[in-house]
Amino acid sequence: MLRTVEMPRSRRQFKLDDRVLDGLKVVAHRDSRSVNNWLETRLIELLQKEGVLSADFKPIAENRGGLRTKSRDKKDG
Repeated sequence: MLRTVEMPRSRRQFKLDDRVLDGLKVVAHRDSRSVNNWLETRLIELLQKEGVLSADFKPIAENRGGLRTKSRDKKDG
């Protein structure tokens, strides 16, 4: 069984028909998500349905915008 702690995200390349990619952009935008997030969510749902991932599988949380260690309120001086 795959678990998020054991399986960090990896970059992969796939060749997709441009019309498929355009469709992914449309549905992701409708859900206010990135194409990557939308696709990962749907793939997780499919793999859970197929019994490959457990029903309680959760994806790794996204760290949008990177880590912030400095306060934005401070002025550079």
